[in-house]
Amino acid sequence: MSSLRFIQLLNYELQWSSSSNDDMPACFSFKHLKYLEWEWFPCKSLDNIDMGNVVIIKLRDSKLEKLWEGANKSCKKLKHLDVTDSSSLTKIGNFIGLENLEELYLEYCLNLEELDSSIGCLQKLVELHLSGCTLLKSLPWEIGSLISLQRLDLDRNRFNKLPNSLCQLHQLIVIYLFDCTNLKSIPDLPLNIEFVQANGCINLVNLPSNCSELQFLTCLDLDNCSKLGYEGFTQVTRLRNLQNLYMANCNISQVSSGIGNLVSLRVLRLSKNTFSSLPDSFSNLSKLEDLYISHCSELQLLPPLPSQLKIIAANECRSLDVMPFDSMQKAYTFRSKVFKESLMNTKGLYIGLSGEELPEWCTYGNGGNVLSFEAPIRFDSKICGLILCATTSSWPFSTIHNKTKEKSHRIETIDHIITSYSSLQVMFYPFNDKTVVVEAGDTVVLRLDRFTSCGLHLVYEDDVADSGLVLKGVCSFPIQDVMILSPWYLNFKRFTVVRLYAIIVGRSNGMPSRRLMNVQ
Repeated sequence: MSSLRFIQLLNYELQWSSSSNDDMPACFSFKHLKYLEWEWFPCKSLDNIDMGNVVIIKLRDSKLEKLWEGANKSCKKLKHLDVTDSSSLTKIGNFIGLENLEELYLEYCLNLEELDSSIGCLQKLVELHLSGCTLLKSLPWEIGSLISLQRLDLDRNRFNKLPNSLCQLHQLIVIYLFDCTNLKSIPDLPLNIEFVQANGCINLVNLPSNCSELQFLTCLDLDNCSKLGYEGFTQVTRLRNLQNLYMANCNISQVSSGIGNLVSLRVLRLSKNTFSSLPDSFSNLSKLEDLYISHCSELQLLPPLPSQLKIIAANECRSLDVMPFDSMQKAYTFRSKVFKESLMNTKGLYIGLSGEELPEWCTYGNGGNVLSFEAPIRFDSKICGLILCATTSSWPFSTIHNKTKEKSHRIETIDHIITSYSSLQVMFYPFNDKTVVVEAGDTVVLRLDRFTSCGLHLVYEDDVADSGLVLKGVCSFPIQDVMILSPWYLNFKRFTVVRLYAIIVGRSNGMPSRRLMNVQ
């Protein structure tokens, strides 16, 4: 066996043939072994194993109670050590002699109580994984001596605090603190940090005091840190290079105007908070693509929105009016340049809302899976897009086809994870050379992949203003041109309009009202 270089035993029923499973018999030598992987390893320690050339050891679900006593002298070439899920492991032993170790996995060693202070000698360690070690109450100060450490995983631990020496880990890029429910504060972090996950730290009150100096930080996940509040939010508003910010359910009662400083932000999650408005500086987020504000029950109006937005998830925002009626302009308004900016793009803006009825400004009909219309003739303005609406829990629109020009475009599918929580789907969809061009008199068919209550509103060039979208008319085309067709009727060569619904706009005290007309 001394000539073996590779051992992989993945059958948990294997047992070591010995009078005792406590230790490996001293007579066995693995001097040439490079790789050892043995699930359910039966021995209680590695003391008697001679593995002077081993590079990788994987002993998941082992019966180890300790790795070794004192300094390790037999694994000087070891680079990867994984004893994940070794629930009987209570201590590691001395790390001296493992100076070449690069990756150490101690995940879910449920009875591991401490790390030896000699861990500081692991100058080449790049990754340290300690998630789920629930009896590990603290980390040694010497962890700050791991000068090569880039990734530190401390998920699901019960630390009250972390050592201040973490700021000395100048190569650290990623730190995971998910579900560390006892953690109250995060100490100063190294300036090179790029990713911090602290989701579910329900007692977290203090972010690093040097938070504003972490200019390499691109992703910060603080979801469900319910004690951070407004103060915690203001601490992150100076991170100009931050691209992803997750602060759902953080008890944020007010969004600071400083949010406009986050000019690199692409994804923002502020769901389940208590703020009632977003500041006008929100429009400074010129790179923002995805906005999640679901379950913000106090939110009433959206601010001027940045032009690159692709997704707004706003389900269960019961007080929110996405396109309110402006009595001064006598029009419905959407305060964003997003439609104007997207006229030459292939992607529209998706908004997920809650509701059982289509909006006032949307012409709609009974259920079906094909929506067909003939674009009306207008001499004063050209058609530049449309707004699609549907009351369904998933995005139903699949293809838009200009029957007159024989050109089709497949509407981009929205992630089901986003749409499944919304009962009212809305999309701003541009017409251009990259999608489809629609002109007066063209017959347009929208195909749906399911039966649903759906509708649309045509958008003309004069509806698109510098301040956003201004809809002065609820019906953009004659009601007799709208056809909602079910598959049964598609068997006919000629479409027959069986039943049409249309919204007729009235005015009462300067506010819009609606009555339903049934056209046979």
